[in-house]
Amino acid sequence: MYRRSIVTSVLPRRYAMPQSQSLLTAATSLLSSQRWCSSFSSSSPPANLSSSELSNAILQDEGLLRRLVDELQRRGPIGGGGGQHESVVSGEASSTSTNTTTRDVGLPQSVLRATVKIFASSSLPNCIMPWQKRQQLSVSGSGFVVDVNRRMVITNAHVVQGAQFVEVRKHGDSNNHTGYVVYMGTDCDLALVHVPDDQFWAEAALTALSFDVPQLLDAATTAGAAKEVNDTAASTTTTAPFSVPSPLDELAAMHAQDQPFGGLPQLQDGVKVVGYPVGGDQLSITSGVVSRIEVSSYGRDAPFALLTVQIDAAINHGNSGGPALSTRTKKVIGIAFQVLGNAESIGYIIPLPIVATFLNSYLTACRSASTTDAAPSSTVVAASPTAVAGTIEAAEAPPPSPQQPTGIFRRDYFPHPPTFGIYYQLLLNKHLREYYGLKAGQTGVLVSGMAFRGPAEEVLKPNDVIIALNGFPVENDGTIEFRPHERLVFTHMVHVCPPGKDMELKVLRKRHNSAAPAPAAADSTTTTTTTTTPEPKEEKKVTPDVEELTITLRPRSVGHLVRPNLQTSEFHEKPKYCVFGGLVFSTLTHPLLAEWGDQWYNTAPRWLVEQLSGNCTGDRDEVVVVVQVMPHPVNQSYESMYARIVTQVGGVDVRNFAHFRSLVKQHRDRFTSVGSSSSSQAAGDGQGDFANLILQTRAQGDLTKVAVLPIEAAIAADRELEHVYQIPPQRWD
Repeated sequence: MYRRSIVTSVLPRRYAMPQSQSLLTAATSLLSSQRWCSSFSSSSPPANLSSSELSNAILQDEGLLRRLVDELQRRGPIGGGGGQHESVVSGEASSTSTNTTTRDVGLPQSVLRATVKIFASSSLPNCIMPWQKRQQLSVSGSGFVVDVNRRMVITNAHVVQGAQFVEVRKHGDSNNHTGYVVYMGTDCDLALVHVPDDQFWAEAALTALSFDVPQLLDAATTAGAAKEVNDTAASTTTTAPFSVPSPLDELAAMHAQDQPFGGLPQLQDGVKVVGYPVGGDQLSITSGVVSRIEVSSYGRDAPFALLTVQIDAAINHGNSGGPALSTRTKKVIGIAFQVLGNAESIGYIIPLPIVATFLNSYLTACRSASTTDAAPSSTVVAASPTAVAGTIEAAEAPPPSPQQPTGIFRRDYFPHPPTFGIYYQLLLNKHLREYYGLKAGQTGVLVSGMAFRGPAEEVLKPNDVIIALNGFPVENDGTIEFRPHERLVFTHMVHVCPPGKDMELKVLRKRHNSAAPAPAAADSTTTTTTTTTPEPKEEKKVTPDVEELTITLRPRSVGHLVRPNLQTSEFHEKPKYCVFGGLVFSTLTHPLLAEWGDQWYNTAPRWLVEQLSGNCTGDRDEVVVVVQVMPHPVNQSYESMYARIVTQVGGVDVRNFAHFRSLVKQHRDRFTSVGSSSSSQAAGDGQGDFANLILQTRAQGDLTKVAVLPIEAAIAADRELEHVYQIPPQRWD
């Protein structure tokens, strides 16, 4: 007979009584084999004993049980689950398995072949000396094929961010293939890499990994997607006709059909993470379970908290971008991207609702740009033998970089996730709820403010209480119940809302707070249901009357006062800067704050960190900062200007960096045209002073400092400093 694996966990004591039927069954089977009976007992048990009678005999004889357990441990370890790290298997069941034993047969070879290793050569920006780049870095990560016809691989944005050169290698191959980043979302940490090399796709068995979502595309949508790819890939001889939607299309359809919780795994579901972590060059597979599902930060620089899935499978450096697959369906349930520092077995994957939002945004951008390119015009469209679904670059566009082939995909960025543009307070205090008119059993969150020009600015009011979103009651802690006994912060539904989709809010508003209702925005509607809260008899006080509003609101992206990244159209991070009088000016961004180290939140100047909570307004939508003072007689004793915020130039409030630079240019041009004859004018408050540039800066609180820079001397100083510090000459035209 076959010897079975013991599937129970290791018992607390070496000879503890068996706690599972599987252990007892294994012991009974071993004892029933006549060739082992003499090893445990002086006399063999009667051959006519049934299995149940034999089991009872084992339980009544502790000495016999101990010897059986010893023998079972010698023949096979108790708890045959093995370690977390597994060898790569082909997916075939072991020949020693039996019909009564369930074993994990591993992942099929198609999954392993579709998981790739990504090599990126990048050079990060230097925000203190923004005309320079830092030392070249070589980074490796993981990714996997999501669309064979479009020749797409998906990975994490932080793997390829700022990369000058990208290479991709399949499992089991010895050759690297050049890839090109075509779409990136730093907020959601995802990127699409196009691999045009025919040899990479020559293998007939290479398929895209499927996502663990239900079939959502109907026949009409499938036909439309097929036509879209086939029309644009007509000149590609190596790409077969497209007849079924790719996993990229299927997952994007989930977002387009507004399924904010689609594809989420269940707690305790088995999961395998595939990738290329540190410690070796070959593929690695780790196993674990889904531990937690909640909204969390995608890193300290992330402006949004998005949905994450926590798992206990090992995730290490190099796993970033690799697939996390269900052990049951062998389909992708997320993408590995980060671990929790100073903790054990806490890793995170990006769940499918976030990935679907990213992919649908990419397809939407492609269709929009393709429509623009197809419009009648005199523009000549550059053809490409590898052009596939997406948008084709116009011939009159600026020439591409040497690393970017002409005529493939329009390089673009995933916009910030949509939002209502509100700030809210939790209503966990019962007195707070009573004050704002919530009846017994009512829950919600209190609106404390709205972002400038945000979707809710003209619709919601401070002190409104949001009690429901799209039919989901909002609890006092800001969560909604998306599955029985499982909750998420309500903002997740907003962040994954499809473009152009309206959301319905139920809002309570104090009657005196709505005496002069604001006009509804163009993308919103409001209906009112008035209710009067009865007077609480036991406290003998009047609760203010409230009205219940039903508001239809369309979320959209809102700008940030402090930019979370340095995105440019070429995917190269390049800070904006300006040099005048030896002072280097730039914008306040997260990468600039990171110049103060990994703990910049505690080590950077407090007045700069406080800007993170600031809002864009009509008067200011960027923060201009002095990032360096290069010593020169023209700026003598101005060293303290370092890291201060520029608030005025010549008495004019600074709105953003472009406005700041235009003000400096105006003073330069005016001095050049008027000449030094105006140099005798007094500085005064800066108004009408052609000879000097008057800067007003601010640091902690309202403490201001003024810097006066003689324009003629500053221009001469800049010429000297450009030579000394190898600064490219600035163009002011």
